[in-house]
Parts: sequence; C-alpha cells; structure tokens
Amino acid sequence: MDGFEPNHDIILMAATNRPDVLDSALLRPGRFDRQVVVDVPDLNGRLGILKVHTKKILMNKRKVNLEAIAKGTPGRVWR
Repeated sequence: MDGFEPNHDIILMAATNRPDVLDSALLRPGRFDRQVVVDVPDLNGRLGILKVHTKKILMNKRKVNLEAIAKGTPGRVWR
C-alpha cells in the first residue's frame, strides 16, 4: 500500500460473501493479484464439512445420518 516501506514475500488474503458491495478502490490493479471464487459445496463437500464439525461430538450413529443431512441441505449457505 502507498506510504509504507517495501516488503517482500507478504501474502494478504481477504474473503467476502458480498463481492457486489466491494469498494472499487480495493479492486484497482496492484491491490489484489487474484480473485478466487469458491462455489457452494456439493453433496460430498457438505458431508465433509459435517464430518469435520461433528468429529468431536459423541453421537448415536444409528440415529444421526450425516449423509441424509447433507442430502437435505443442497445449496444451503449459512451466515
């Protein structure tokens, strides 16, 4: 950024779920080199997320079916 001493090997990452409201000054050349779009997770992605977040939770595997939950949440994005 302007006014600071030059630095090397610095990586800055930022994320938003509202790219439509970003200030255009942030998107000028030289500010961010790349924009990576991460889409909504598919069935396997949702199942993986559920497994990660329930790994340390004691559950009755007969009553809790993570695959059924993942199938029941297509396109779902929580905020």
